[in-house]
Amino acid sequence: MKQDRMKRVNHSIQRVLADLFEAEIAPRVDVLVTVTRVRVAPDLRTAKVFVSTYGTPSQQNAAMAVVAKQRALLQQGLARAVRIKYTPVLEFIPDDTFAEADRIISLLDKLAPAEGPPSDPKPGAC
Repeated sequence: MKQDRMKRVNHSIQRVLADLFEAEIAPRVDVLVTVTRVRVAPDLRTAKVFVSTYGTPSQQNAAMAVVAKQRALLQQGLARAVRIKYTPVLEFIPDDTFAEADRIISLLDKLAPAEGPPSDPKPGAC
């Protein structure tokens, strides 16, 4: 399948799943759950769905359990909304990109000097 078509399929599935998450998953969990990206296999049989959750680790685990439990319902909704040759089997993968970015930022903040931004050198100084 061509690269542009795969991008469109990935984007379409992500958009549909985001709407389904809002309608079906959000009422069942106490944390924000977001579909960050989707990677459909070239044969359209499987799709990796990267899911980001915000909350404590126990809340995140509980949210991912709800997502996994509702897989059949999400696949049915996807089959109704997107017209492609096969409805891919969904595999949900926790996406910790945002948590990792926050960790890196906090480490960088600890390394930054405490007095503030560096002052400008005097004009004409090398």
